Amino acid sequence: MQDEFIALRVPEGDAFFLKRHEDTGVRRILIDGGAGLKAKYWKYYHAPRESFDQLFIREIGLRPRDSSWDVDVMVCTHNDRDHTEGLIEFFRGGLKAQEVWLPGSFASIIHRFASDPTGALARLAEEVTAIPKEDLAAMKVKAAEQDVSLLDVVAQTLPELESWVKTTEGQSLEMNLYANEPLERISDLLSITAPDLVYTTARYWFDPFYLGRLWHRQSDMLALRSDPLYLELFVSLMELGARVVALSALARQSGATLRWFEFEKKGTPNSLDGEPYLRPLNARELKVVPSSPGPLLLSLSVPNKESLVFHAPATEQNLAVLFSADSNFDFGGTVPWSADMLITAPHHGARVNNRLAARFVIASVRGTVWVRSDGALATQPSPVGAWVRPTPWYINLKGNASLFCTHCNDATTRQTVRLKSVTSSWQPQLATQTCQCS
Repeated sequence: MQDEFIALRVPEGDAFFLKRHEDTGVRRILIDGGAGLKAKYWKYYHAPRESFDQLFIREIGLRPRDSSWDVDVMVCTHNDRDHTEGLIEFFRGGLKAQEVWLPGSFASIIHRFASDPTGALARLAEEVTAIPKEDLAAMKVKAAEQDVSLLDVVAQTLPELESWVKTTEGQSLEMNLYANEPLERISDLLSITAPDLVYTTARYWFDPFYLGRLWHRQSDMLALRSDPLYLELFVSLMELGARVVALSALARQSGATLRWFEFEKKGTPNSLDGEPYLRPLNARELKVVPSSPGPLLLSLSVPNKESLVFHAPATEQNLAVLFSADSNFDFGGTVPWSADMLITAPHHGARVNNRLAARFVIASVRGTVWVRSDGALATQPSPVGAWVRPTPWYINLKGNASLFCTHCNDATTRQTVRLKSVTSSWQPQLATQTCQCS
């Protein structure tokens, strides 16, 4: 039987579907869901505006008649909006997943927001405004120079910023009330948590009439509004928390089994984690709630380099697939290379994610296929000039591999990439074009 791989043409981000034939049956796997209806670049998309559940049904089809699930395994690799929003819309549209695999960092965030959403937002405001303004401005410039998000730089910089660390000392206890408890406690909490809890609370927080009655919160809002960067960072973090709660609660309340995976920078993860058809390369599966770094801000702003990477191994009847997410592959362990494998380009071919390509060239793997999913707008402005994806490391792979993109930077190639495993290689289907990026 032929395996199928589909890179869905989402307006921003990654959404990959793998239909894999096993001896025990067919496995339908969804890795991330791209940006949803809130995507910034719909005007460049040149297609009708639709939610991810509508796109999924149109491109993948309805669930098999003999199944209660639209996918067997859904994986959220990390909490960037261009990977997570579509997964939320998947459940809002009534689709179902048998299992949902989530980053372990979500667990303590869920407890903090679900048990006291107003207190969580207040704590977040205090942590944001504790950052010196000049340091936050420098982080903004650094993010633009490195082609990464402000949250990435914030997550890397704050633990080394002595003044901020002192201000937020003593917050580990409230973030770690559930630490080492069975993860079923988080699942039980999600069963009774409104998916829109954080958004609803935030509306009250920003409502002038309501705020006027919360005199003890007025200082928080005045401090946030004292600098546009404070407000920008706070809103970004609030949205991160809202997505964590919404996705996890919708998944649990739809009947999905939740499984949790914690990033491991050093060492080789347990080779038996996950399932035989999908293994984590840079994470271990959790059985209890993990410890939190303390401040809520750090729990929310997990950098892209800690994106979960998964590998569908090669077998006698299956070709391998490496799902790279936004990882920079700066973690221990080796990449299980195999001939004719399919690799998703990390972080849409961004320049800071070139380590995997360097490993690939050294390994001299033959017959590989690389698939790159990106936003509808390949060239985007930044304070230090325009940057274009993909960057040269991806384009230079053309001599060693077959490349496919959902959106090429030639501004004309926009497609859902469809590939099938035919005679021991991945072959394009339905007029799928090779990469036209230059």
